[in-house]
This record gives sequence, structure tokens and C-alpha cells, in this order.
Amino acid sequence: MGVLINKPLGQGLLTGAHPRSGQRTFGDGDHRTRKRWFTDPNATAAINEGLDELRTLLVRDPTRPWTDSPVGPRDFIRVALWSCLSRSQQAAVLVGFTHPDQVLRNLTCLGPQPPDEDILTAARAVMGRVQRRLDSTGQVFLDEAADGGR
Repeated sequence: MGVLINKPLGQGLLTGAHPRSGQRTFGDGDHRTRKRWFTDPNATAAINEGLDELRTLLVRDPTRPWTDSPVGPRDFIRVALWSCLSRSQQAAVLVGFTHPDQVLRNLTCLGPQPPDEDILTAARAVMGRVQRRLDSTGQVFLDEAADGGR
């Protein structure tokens, strides 16, 4: 039985590419403007703290392909994708994109699988804590929170 995993990059949140300030801009009609995780400073802080923890973890990864540069989006993408792909031999990962150049970036970031499962396990634990923290603070969609979640 196959497993299809979607949104492995958290709609871009797990790439580390968004500004840390929480001031994010999206095009007209972009559904992310309705999501607290993209607009609320507390949510932004929780995500940034998780990415900082991942950055500390990944700088010690001996299989990291880009040792000539600081830990950044390429590393986050690599770990997020391998974290999903390594869950099952039949796993397929559906990675979204808003610009065609992101398709190439995501594929080239995949790189070699970290041979040490401890790195992926630790990354899953970090982001699991972030997810629980985000979930404990309310609805994802701002308009659902305004109407009581109906």
C-alpha cells in the first residue's frame, strides 16, 4: 500500500525562506493570508524557534552537501523531504510550489539521504513540538476562529 504525504514543506514555512519578522506578503486571493501560522507573530516566533533548533541540529550533519555555506533553506528542504520519504518504502511526497523555479530547487535540494536516521528522528521531534505548540493556540484559519470554527 502506498502512502501519499502532502505539504512536506508546510506551505513554505519549513523552508526558512520567509522573513523572520512575520511580515509576509502574498498575492491577491492567496489562502495563506487566512492562516494564523503566516500572519500571527506568536505563530511566526514558534516556527522560527523550531527552525533555529533545526539549524543547530543540521550544522552537525556529516552528510550535509553544502558545507561551504550556512545552514539554510536547502538544508531544511532536504531534511523535510527525506523525513517524509523515509517513513515508508512506498512513500510518495507531493510538494507544492508557487513558482516554477521552486520545482527545480526542491528536486536539487533532495540530495543524498542522511544515513543517520537520528538526524531525521530529531528533526521530526523538533517540528512535532512546534506543531503541538501551534495547535494549542487556536484555529489555523483566522476566519474559522472568528465564527467559532463553524
